[in-house]
Amino acid sequence: MNERSCDRLALVVGDKPPAMSISWEPPTSPYDSGYVVFFSDLLPDEPGFDDLPTQPVCLHCLVEDGDEQLGRGLDLARRHRQVDWDPHTNEWYTAADWTRT
Repeated sequence: MNERSCDRLALVVGDKPPAMSISWEPPTSPYDSGYVVFFSDLLPDEPGFDDLPTQPVCLHCLVEDGDEQLGRGLDLARRHRQVDWDPHTNEWYTAADWTRT
């Protein structure tokens, strides 16, 4: 891996796959990828959720170490700004998906 591949960072909450929620906003600096990824360590209503470690992770390394589910979620988040994983259907969904049902 070359040094240029580790120049943009994603903010990651937790580290236990699968990713459960991914958001994207336009980057605010050259080092910002715009992504925030929540992994499945705890659900939002569980005790300790607010204490999960948040850390910057190289976007290239996140993608390289991730799986197809994470890659698809990152692509969809870039397009829709926010996606969430439904573990029952094993699919990503957007806010627009909820309004159609």
